[in-house]
Amino acid sequence: MVLTAKEVMDRGVLLVPPETTVGDCVRRMVEDHTGYAVVAPPDRPVLGIITEWDILAKVVAPGRDPAQLVAREIMSAPVTSCGPDDDMEVVVRKMSELGIRRMLVAKDGRVVGIITSKIVLHRFREYVDRVSRQVAGFHVDASMIG
Repeated sequence: MVLTAKEVMDRGVLLVPPETTVGDCVRRMVEDHTGYAVVAPPDRPVLGIITEWDILAKVVAPGRDPAQLVAREIMSAPVTSCGPDDDMEVVVRKMSELGIRRMLVAKDGRVVGIITSKIVLHRFREYVDRVSRQVAGFHVDASMIG
């Protein structure tokens, strides 16, 4: 069975306009219990992504004021994406090779979802549990052995 990106992705992507203050962006991330915010103007292509690391490295460590910075100033760009019909094996390999924990899912230039390492681990656990149940339910008849 081949899983595709659209079967795994989270459709609830946190989008923020590029002029959103970093402080407001962080509050939205906390409210949504997520470690990222995708930076995009309304009805426009994605400009970048802000992650916890961007906030630590570009705001907290240098002692900058999050109320005085906007999302566009600290976002990482470009953002890596895949298509909704892409094979998850390919998506996970690409995430691993690039060392990224989030992959946007886009169709016709619009964000339709996101795949995170957390989602991948959760789906892998479900897969292992399913295979384990199948193996546990498999009984070998002694007459089959020999």
